[in-house]
Amino acid sequence: MSMCNDDCKATVVEYERKISELKDQLRKKDRELQKKDRELQKVNFEHTILPNNQSVLIKYKGILKDIIIPNEIDGFPITYIDHNVFAGSKFTNITIPNSVGQIGGNAFGRNQLTNIKIPNSVTYIGKCAFSYNKLTNIQISNSVSELKYGVFMNNELTNIQIPNSVTCICSNAFCNNKLTNIQIPNSV
Repeated sequence: MSMCNDDCKATVVEYERKISELKDQLRKKDRELQKKDRELQKVNFEHTILPNNQSVLIKYKGILKDIIIPNEIDGFPITYIDHNVFAGSKFTNITIPNSVGQIGGNAFGRNQLTNIKIPNSVTYIGKCAFSYNKLTNIQISNSVSELKYGVFMNNELTNIQIPNSVTCICSNAFCNNKLTNIQIPNSV
């Protein structure tokens, strides 16, 4: 009886070791595939290099609807997203990297975005940048000082908390939403 138990325990231990090895191999493969996916996504972006060795994202050539904007392309950090780059492309999700400091006018307009997080690196957002989406949730950068004309108009926002960094809210910034609560800081 004890021999059977010892054999069974040894077999179980061996199976657990093999399962652990397989899990490690799958995790490694997953990391490799994620890295390749990020590299392939970079191919879908056109950019121009500024004299200060920073990069402006000027065009998206891909077909994906869930986009992760890279921090850099060819070693040059993406610091500006140009006007209209993603406009009218029916995107459902976009991740903006911390390298971005400025977002041009209508950059993400006329898509199907439901939420957006604007990183604290962003100091400027152009007019109508996120207009005509399906936004229900936004997180505005603590570095933005002005909400330009129509920046979030024609969305489905119900609740907005404007950060203390904002000193000016231009006309129609939140026009045609479903607002029930808006928190405006004393800085405005």
